[in-house]
Amino acid sequence: MPDPVILQVADDQIKGAEYECNGVLRNYKLDFVATSKRWHGGLATIKEKCGSVVHGCVWRVPEELAEELDRQEAGYHRLTVPIECSDCMIECRTYQYSDKKARSEPPSPHYKTVILAGAVENSLPSSYIKGLAAFPDNGYKGRVEVDIEVIKHLNEA
Repeated sequence: MPDPVILQVADDQIKGAEYECNGVLRNYKLDFVATSKRWHGGLATIKEKCGSVVHGCVWRVPEELAEELDRQEAGYHRLTVPIECSDCMIECRTYQYSDKKARSEPPSPHYKTVILAGAVENSLPSSYIKGLAAFPDNGYKGRVEVDIEVIKHLNEA
């Protein structure tokens, strides 16, 4: 059986990944760190924080695609975490930014839009989506190195 993986944003770049359920990671918070040349802003990661939660999607990723996922998540390391689903707990693999000293940096509007779109598409709790929407971005205007429909209007600005 494929390994369950929780991703903060649905990621259809890994062909063969199958959606399992939405889940909650307790005692962690979502943060944005470092600065990505590709996205022109901070990158998503999780950091331990008592009492906080991160909502996301659990995907089953075939083991033979694990290396592809690791390559896609360059700069991050694997982390096994307990995910609370509606009817069970699942041990999942997620990714955390590897540089523990990386400063918090706001994401670009483009990256934030992609994260919000994934949260809405996968019906994460509305209160969580509102929290994501309230997260400040860095105001970057211009193109990013990612061409997907949800940010087309930002890349054309």
